[in-house]
Amino acid sequence: MTIEQKKEHILRCIKLGMDNYSSYIVATCTTEEIDLLDKDELFQSLIEQQYKLAEYDLLKDHEIAMRTAINRGNANPVQWRLEKLNPDKWGNGKGKGKGDGTGRTLPPGTIILVGKEVDDSDTE
Repeated sequence: MTIEQKKEHILRCIKLGMDNYSSYIVATCTTEEIDLLDKDELFQSLIEQQYKLAEYDLLKDHEIAMRTAINRGNANPVQWRLEKLNPDKWGNGKGKGKGDGTGRTLPPGTIILVGKEVDDSDTE
């Protein structure tokens, strides 16, 4: 297999979701060819483009699935997407920061203590 054929095979593997190194192995690249491909800026940009195109295709599929779920009364995909788009506002605290319930964003690692409000006006 020529290096150009190997490149095409690698790009097909990337499109399926494989990582670069595994794709090189499947395409039967030698160590020297792997080094050359890693240094080939044009080829690396094609790999990056394949990753982004695959992500784009999955997001289109997710949009269709989300619409189907919404039509069935399931809002979970909407919540997921909101968490991904704005984790500070809609996330579960695992994003870049977390809110304190007032709309403010707190720095990562902030601990919010939640306690029970006690009305001690009845006690003497």
